[in-house]
Amino acid sequence: MADLAPLRTCSNEAEFNAFLVQIADEITKEEMLKMKFRCMYLDSNLPRGPLEAIEEPREFVNFLRRRDIIFPGNVGFLMTLLDETGNKRLANMVGERGKQTFQFTIITCAFNGLGTR
Repeated sequence: MADLAPLRTCSNEAEFNAFLVQIADEITKEEMLKMKFRCMYLDSNLPRGPLEAIEEPREFVNFLRRRDIIFPGNVGFLMTLLDETGNKRLANMVGERGKQTFQFTIITCAFNGLGTR
């Protein structure tokens, strides 16, 4: 019998990425700029040049995703950024939908050292 775990993972990854697109579409440019500022000036260990070049919320969320700052098992950093820039509604939505759909654990993180997988 074939192992279906990789298929479930791929499906979950695809669903998670689609979820992130929905979230990014609700982030305003003003909120994104605040989120970038938090990342750049609080020693988050993210490469500053590529981060400064980001102009759209989708690019920003994808940037965090590509660097494994957010992934199906953890969106704590994204929730913290949203919450601290004033979008508590979206932060709560990320947490609730994530727990229900992706069963991820919300791990809070300090800005001075991002945890990855």
